[in-house]
Amino acid sequence: MNIENLKPISTTSEARELGRMGGIASGIARRERIALKDELILLLSTKDFLTGESLQKKMSIALIDEATRGNVLAYKTIRDMIEGMSVKKSEFGTNKQAINPDDEN
Repeated sequence: MNIENLKPISTTSEARELGRMGGIASGIARRERIALKDELILLLSTKDFLTGESLQKKMSIALIDEATRGNVLAYKTIRDMIEGMSVKKSEFGTNKQAINPDDEN
């Protein structure tokens, strides 16, 4: 973080207003992400009229094909999905750590 770019907040009403504006922007971004996710799920379930296969099945086959050709990232993606693991980014988004959702914290 660059401290020179920070601007001090002089009043609590100013802080409250900035927080409110940030909350509104956060809600808009969250709704957009949810809409994109729903749209992708819908599109992945649609069938290709030529082959009759869903796009999700085609992508899965392509991912497996990549893994068998030696693509380590494709292999790790398949492994993580089968094991039910998710990837958690660190605070700065640089380090990735595998988290098993079945483990208790």
